[in-house]
This record gives sequence, structure tokens and C-alpha cells, in this order.
Amino acid sequence: MENEFYRFEFKYNLEPGLARLIESELKNYGMRLDKHVCKKKQNYTVTSLYFDSCHLSDYYDKIDGLLKRKKLRARIYEPCLKESNTVWLEVKEKYDMKIHKKRFGLTRDEWETFLKKGPSSLLKINEKSGAKGTKNDVLWHFLSNPVKPFVFIRYIRRPYILDDDFRITFDSKIEACKNNCLDYNKFMSPVKNNGVIMEVKFSHLLPFWFKNIIRKYNIRRGAFSKYSNSVDAVYLHNPLSK
Repeated sequence: MENEFYRFEFKYNLEPGLARLIESELKNYGMRLDKHVCKKKQNYTVTSLYFDSCHLSDYYDKIDGLLKRKKLRARIYEPCLKESNTVWLEVKEKYDMKIHKKRFGLTRDEWETFLKKGPSSLLKINEKSGAKGTKNDVLWHFLSNPVKPFVFIRYIRRPYILDDDFRITFDSKIEACKNNCLDYNKFMSPVKNNGVIMEVKFSHLLPFWFKNIIRKYNIRRGAFSKYSNSVDAVYLHNPLSK
């Protein structure tokens, strides 16, 4: 299981009431909930384990406002590892608003091997499939950067899609803790924001009607980083130097 894609990503920090209004507008233009959403809850949980260097290089790249930066993480779409059959190992590179993301899926056993023995232990998996380029590119980032698991982040996502090129997600109840695995943790710190982070993801052009919605509600793009804000939340009582 491998994925690679380029896209633009705009973020908006919204009050919950405004987020609900915009969701209603999206439905009027044909956007629908993603097929992976639970029909009863109409959302799913995103859980990520972010890796960073001992000097927190990726964190400080964001704090310093560098246009070019990256994130290394493992991600599942459940509250914890025991509820997921797949762990996605991801590299997310960003230049300004443009995202380049590579990822490949691990079984739980392969994930445990990765944690215990390091990324080099996975270089030969799926070697016979003939599609190992993305896997090796992702593992190269983990091998070339001396990183370790650092922050565990969990939130609720409600995703809407129009087609393969236009997707909007609403993320809320963001919480974080220091951790070195994807096991469930109930001792989480809330991550401060106005309530809902709306992420607009597209590869080419924004639909004209969405631009009208932005103007109608007079909302502006922000630069909210779940990772850096989660680090700040975890170190709330012992802030890192900036």
C-alpha cells in the first residue's frame, strides 16, 4: 500500500458555529462525506505519532517560519493501534502552501519491527511487488535524519469530498501528549485553537463557488500547525525556548 501526491493546503481556524454553517454550504454545492466516515458519528479519529530530532529541528523550522519544512510521522485512523490493521508511515514536505506527501502502509507486526529495530529492518519488505520506490523514499528520510518518536496527537475529523481533486476536512478536539508509540493514552493535553480547523486540499484550482463562501463569511487563511501547537501544549508548564 503506497501513496504519493502533491497538493495545495489552506487552513482556516473557525468557531464551531461558523464551521457548521460552512458545512451546510458545502452540501448545497454537492460535497459529501467521505465514504470512510462512520455513518452514525459522521466522523473518524486521526491519531499520529510525530518523530523529531533531539534538537526538535522540525518544530523549530515551523517556529522560525521557514517556507520549506517537513514532518515525519506514523498515522492510523482509529483512537489507538489495537483498533487498526494498518499503520501509515508518512513524510510530509511543505513549501509555502504546497504539500508533497509520501506514505506507505505497514502491518502492526511490521510497525513493531520498525520501532524495535529501526527503519533499515523494513527495506526488504514487499520487495517482490515491483513498487517499492515510495517505501524506500520514506524510509530514507527516517534513516538520514536521526529522529525518534516524540509527540502523540489525536483529533476528530469530518471530511467532505467533491472529487479526487477537492477535499475539505474539519478537525476538532485536538489533544496531545509525549509518547513513543501508538498505544491508547488517556492522559492528553488539549491543544488550543478557536474550535475547528478547516483544511482545504486541492491540486489545481479552487472552485469559484468556494471562493464565494470565503468572501461571504469573511474568513482568512491561517497557519495553524497541529504539530507545533501540540508540542507547545505538552510543554505548557515548561515552555521551550523560542
